[in-house]
Amino acid sequence: MAVLNSQLLSDALGLPLERINVFQTIDSTNDEAKRHALLGVITGPTIFVADEQTAGYGRHGRKFLSPQAVGIYMSWLLPVDDLSHVDPGAITLAVATGSSEALEQELGLQVGIKWVNDLYLNHKKVAGILVEAERTPFNDILVVGIGVNLYARDVPRDLRDKIGYLTTESVTRETLIARMYHESEQLMTLPFTAFKSEYVRRSVTLDRLVEVRIGPDVVTGRVTDFSDTGALILQTAQGQLVVQTGEITKLNMIE
Repeated sequence: MAVLNSQLLSDALGLPLERINVFQTIDSTNDEAKRHALLGVITGPTIFVADEQTAGYGRHGRKFLSPQAVGIYMSWLLPVDDLSHVDPGAITLAVATGSSEALEQELGLQVGIKWVNDLYLNHKKVAGILVEAERTPFNDILVVGIGVNLYARDVPRDLRDKIGYLTTESVTRETLIARMYHESEQLMTLPFTAFKSEYVRRSVTLDRLVEVRIGPDVVTGRVTDFSDTGALILQTAQGQLVVQTGEITKLNMIE
């Protein structure tokens, strides 16, 4: 697979070359974006991509395997006016929907969304999304990180039933990165209701029996719907429960 090209990315994204940062190897594109934000005022979207991450991570600091030349590992650094008006969870819903739409357009794949931040194909995880919000001395910022398992690779035995890949065909990663960015960017400023139908169409969680961790507790129920803010609506033995923040720890995709 060809090394990522900064100029091709700049052209595809429609962003100045100085806002494109390409690395062969890095610890984490999210961490690099946050380090960059400490250097001065961020005036517009800035992109960080790598061919390999040595310390990629997802929610709760879990390791995201990012071996060389088989995936897309990228982060978008975005300045925001006031973090108090930003919901990273809502941004995650938008990016999941936009990214799955981009993968459908570019690769012809029906990629599903597991609430709240994972993309699935053939019952296996093929991408993860992590949105981090921080304040710096210069800006309030959002860092939107996406890791995509594009091609097959060696996977630890304990993860082989969980981790998949997207394609065996050659993919121009610069074009795919730009499509994922633009499709997501269009949705990030909209309320969830504006793209709820698309999210629901792609959901692998709807009408499934799940276990959800909410703080120290784990609740079992069937997903019956999503609220107009993207919260999970569960039917449990005790009645209906609306989960605004939580993590699905067990999902029965085949019933």
